[in-house]
Amino acid sequence: RSIVSARLAAEGMQTHLLPLGVPKSSPHIPILASTHISAAPRVILLLGDSIQDLGIFALRIVGGHGGINAGSAVDLVKYVHASGPADTEGGERPAVIIGNCGQLRWNRKQGRAMTRVSWDSQTRESAVHDAVVYDPATNTVEGQRDQKEHINYLLSAVVPALCMKGVKLDVIAIADSARCGIPVS
Repeated sequence: RSIVSARLAAEGMQTHLLPLGVPKSSPHIPILASTHISAAPRVILLLGDSIQDLGIFALRIVGGHGGINAGSAVDLVKYVHASGPADTEGGERPAVIIGNCGQLRWNRKQGRAMTRVSWDSQTRESAVHDAVVYDPATNTVEGQRDQKEHINYLLSAVVPALCMKGVKLDVIAIADSARCGIPVS
């Protein structure tokens, strides 16, 4: 996960915390956006699977035959960012927003967002002890409590805040994110 994050940062992806403007010490959900997003005439919004960490497509590919770049958003971001100004209107290359449909649980003790699988995999005192209790009221972030809320926030708050007016938005929804019904306007 840290290698994927470092590679995405090296490709010009910057972390933004949701809700926008929240301090890092408060409950938040991280997303990634291209550093040049405010000038990009076209933006691709990538909505991942609800069981994967930010920027990860499939851990079996990350750790297997395809490798880290193919099993994550690294190759996609490289491809999109390599699309030169001649390929787009307005003379600027397209940008990417990577939503975080998987890490919607907030761990207060660790101060970070995590997936359901990571939540259920937390260390227990012993094998016979109960798992860490998940309480939606305290272990989620307001406005980001589920995939649908997260996607709605991305479309209603993040895109207008980060992108130029009149941006052309393409949405790629993977697995169960495609079922969340994206409103078209």
